[in-house]
Amino acid sequence: MAGLSHGKTAAFFGNVLGSQASATKSYRNKISTSRKLVPMRDAIASEILQEPYLKCDELWWPLGKSSGYVLMALGQNGCLARVSYDRKAETLKAFLPGYDGTISQDSYSGWLHIGGRRQMCMQHQIRLPKLDLKYKNPKDDVLKFLEDLKHLLKQYFMADAIEDQHTRQVAANCLDKQMSELIHREMEDDDDKNINRYRKRHAREGYFLTLFLLVPGIKSGNYDVEIMNRKLVAIRHDGGGNRSPIGMEANSILFTIFTTCKARGDVFFDVLKRAIGDG
Repeated sequence: MAGLSHGKTAAFFGNVLGSQASATKSYRNKISTSRKLVPMRDAIASEILQEPYLKCDELWWPLGKSSGYVLMALGQNGCLARVSYDRKAETLKAFLPGYDGTISQDSYSGWLHIGGRRQMCMQHQIRLPKLDLKYKNPKDDVLKFLEDLKHLLKQYFMADAIEDQHTRQVAANCLDKQMSELIHREMEDDDDKNINRYRKRHAREGYFLTLFLLVPGIKSGNYDVEIMNRKLVAIRHDGGGNRSPIGMEANSILFTIFTTCKARGDVFFDVLKRAIGDG
């Protein structure tokens, strides 16, 4: 159960069922159940590769004195979560082998090596200059650049409200032209090279800002997958073996099944009962 340690989960079921269950038994049940669900998780992984559009993200996960990641891909008909011990480009390719659809992502560059088309998360793009304005105390040209960039990125986001497809394409061309003019404007940078940092970012990501305006069905943000990550954060903090490699793998399997059931309208507990041969 998300947000509860195995001790609290065992106590809850003890109160409901009128019998005692140890935290250790609760943990072992989760591990054994998750292992029975591996074939189902692998089937979901195969189906995810057929989806035309995936929202992707990664979540840091503590593992004792080391750390790992949960890689996540959210499609229309399912969600895949897998454990990784790094987030290199080769690891992400192995996570979605041969995928040639559209990837929606934040600014982590590893996702740029996957998929046939890409859309940067505009919510994440807007967040970056806002944080720089708040915490870096910029001045002169840098201050003007960050303010103009924040305003322009908001226009990208607001353009998603346009319904006519031709008008969306015109808006995409106009916005990209304005972005190019801003990025290449002659300005005096500061000692931290903040303007140059955004120029490098634009060279890497600037071609992937307006796909949502050009292709129907693509969203401007990654909000849905970030909501999923928040659910995993609750599990990450509840202890009870979740910070061990075995517990982390079990959580990723169960979370894959749970979120896919939700997307497809299936009852998660019915799926669990069938998986363990009860019902």
